Order: sequence, then C-alpha cells, then structure tokens
Amino acid sequence: MKKTSKNSKRSNSTTRKKSKYFIYALIGALVCAGGAISYKNIRANHVFKIDNRAPACYESAFTFIPDFNDDESAIGFNWFEIFSSDISNMDLSGLGDKIKFMSFDNYARFPSADKMPIGFDPETVLENGKNPGLGIRSLHSHGITGKGITVAIIDNGLKTNCNEIKDNLIHYEVLGKPCLHYHGTMVSSLLCGKTTGVAPDAKLVYFASGVAPAAKDENYSLTNDITALNKILEMNKHLPKDKRISAVSISRGWYKGHKDYEKFKEIVSKLIESGVMVLHVGSEAYNFADKFDLLDRKPNADPDNIESYSFSFVRPSTILVPAGGRTGAGPEGNYMYWGVKDGGNSWAVPYIVGVYALAKQVYPDLMPKEFFEIVRKTGYRLENLYGDYNVIIQPTKIIEYLQNKK
Repeated sequence: MKKTSKNSKRSNSTTRKKSKYFIYALIGALVCAGGAISYKNIRANHVFKIDNRAPACYESAFTFIPDFNDDESAIGFNWFEIFSSDISNMDLSGLGDKIKFMSFDNYARFPSADKMPIGFDPETVLENGKNPGLGIRSLHSHGITGKGITVAIIDNGLKTNCNEIKDNLIHYEVLGKPCLHYHGTMVSSLLCGKTTGVAPDAKLVYFASGVAPAAKDENYSLTNDITALNKILEMNKHLPKDKRISAVSISRGWYKGHKDYEKFKEIVSKLIESGVMVLHVGSEAYNFADKFDLLDRKPNADPDNIESYSFSFVRPSTILVPAGGRTGAGPEGNYMYWGVKDGGNSWAVPYIVGVYALAKQVYPDLMPKEFFEIVRKTGYRLENLYGDYNVIIQPTKIIEYLQNKK
C-alpha cells in the first residue's frame, strides 16, 4: 500500500509538472503567435494608428474683398477670398476678368447670374478646378493612379474622415500640438483625393506636426517634422519593399536660419539615400534639379490645354507646376477653389509628389533624382530672359518615357 501510494504521488507530481510546463509552453506559444500575427499585420497593412486629436484653429467663414479699383497685381496681392460667406447682395458684374483672382468654396452664397461677370458660374468653376490638369485624368483612365504606392505628408491637423482621402489614409499620427486647419486637408486631397488628386489610389501616411513655438521668444522649430521623418525612416526598415513609403510631401518652407535646420537636413539626406523622395518648399536636395515655380489657370480655361496656363514670376531653370485655379477638399466637408495667384507653393508640392507616385507605379525602380531629370527632359520648354529655359511639367510624357524604358 505504501509503495503504491509513493508511486501514485510520484505519478501525480510528474503529471502536474508536465501540465505546468505545457501551460507555460502554451502561453509562450500564444504570446509568440500573437506577436507574429501583430508584426505580420504591420508588414501587410502598415496601419499603425489613427489619432484624431486636433482642435480647430481657423475661421470656417472668412471674406476678404479688395478694392476693385486697384490694378490686377494689387488685387492678387491683397487676396480675394469668399469662404462660407454670403455676398449675395453684392453686384460683381463690373468686375470682368478680375474675377479670376477670387477664391471661394461651395458654401459661399453668390449674387444672381445678372450680377456676376458674364460666363462666370461658381459651380462650374469649382468643378473644373478639381481636375489636376495637363493630362493627369487621361492617365487615370488607363489605370495609372498611384495604385500600390505609399506617400507621406507632414502638415497641420487633418480631417481624417474627409471623403476625398479617408479610404487612402492608412496612418495618422499627431506630433506636438497641431490644430485642424484647411491646409492639411487641402494638400492631401490635391495629392491623393478621389476626385481632386493627382494619384487617387496612392496610400497615405500622415503626420500632423505642430510648428508653433512653445514660448513667444522662441523661433519656429522643426523638431516635430524631424521626428516625423525619423519615424518614416524607421517604418520603412520594417516594411517589405513594395509597401515602403516612396515620397514625403511637406508644404512648408524650411530654409537655413530656422531652428534645427541642420538636423532636418541630415534626416532628409538619410531618407534620400534610402531612395525616398523628400520635397518641401525651398527644397534643393537634388542639386537644384527639384526647383519649382507656379502656374496659374483662368477659371474657365481647359485644365489639360498647356496654353491655358500662365505665370507671373519665375526664377531661372525651374519646373513649372499647376497651382492657381485648383479645387481641393476643406475640413468641413466643403470644396475650396483657389484662384489665380492664390495657389501657392503649398499646392505645387503635392502635385509633384503625386506625379512621382504615378511614375513609381509604372516604373517601381525609379529614384527621385532620375525622376527630376526625366521631368526636365520631357517638359515643355519655355525660353526665358536669363539665357536658359524653364519647363512646364508634362505628366503624360513622363509616363510615356518610363513605359518605353521598360
């Protein structure tokens, strides 16, 4: 009996130990499996998080009306903006061609047709401005939409449920103290908006980066932008090649003299070395090959006709990109049209990055420096007074060149 009891105890003890080890092994396996599944999801979808923190920091309705007796340059300089405002009691019929300077949204209320310049219909102008122009939509019709390409934007707070970009947005992260502003939603829609974007099927990684100084005596800092760029570099290390972020669009003007500019320049260089395009206002990362200036388009002009475009001022040897006469998404479910001289460098950056996304879809091994060389090689040349020439970007010719290269 005693012997049997001892054997029984040993047997029970062994069974308990085995059960204990089995449970630990099972827990360990589940943890590892969970980690593997989590990592697999990150690699497959690269959706890290969507963070909707961002208080509003803009006036939803604002009106700036210049003196109509001024000459055109004065009106363009002093703006002419009717956003979510009611000017139905005004008579604009005598404004004539100066109406081209007006920016507005679909919430604005206008006078009746007899009190508007002949041929100017706000609804038609707004819709016409959604077309990125210069043959972009013809590329879309052939399936060249930026599909399979991921781009990033660093800007202010974003309306994450905006219809134009919500299906493209795969990562949204708040850094610092940004606020919800029309600017971020606008540049996103111009890059990858469903109906307004250059690359409507490109996936979007977005960093809402506050730039305001913490104290009154502090200069504007690039700290949060640097953090975002470091995160992009790190994300790309853990993603398969076909899921990596190909380009970063920053519609801000960073130059020497800004706090932390050297650190900013250093991380930009690291991204460029890894094959990522980083484009911002004032960018000179590709030996000046990426210098660009702005094209305007009158409200009723054909967006695809190169003769519809004009420019007021350009520097020597620049790439000219549509900016004025564009419509994009606003943060309140509205569409915002920006007239002649009101479309700034901010609208040009996402256009160029969008064309790069289209080009990468066609030729995945394309690098940024080569892209800018092709832009200049295929662009429409305009001789200038400086003894050289500028080029108007020609998206269809860029794609044709890359297709022939394949």
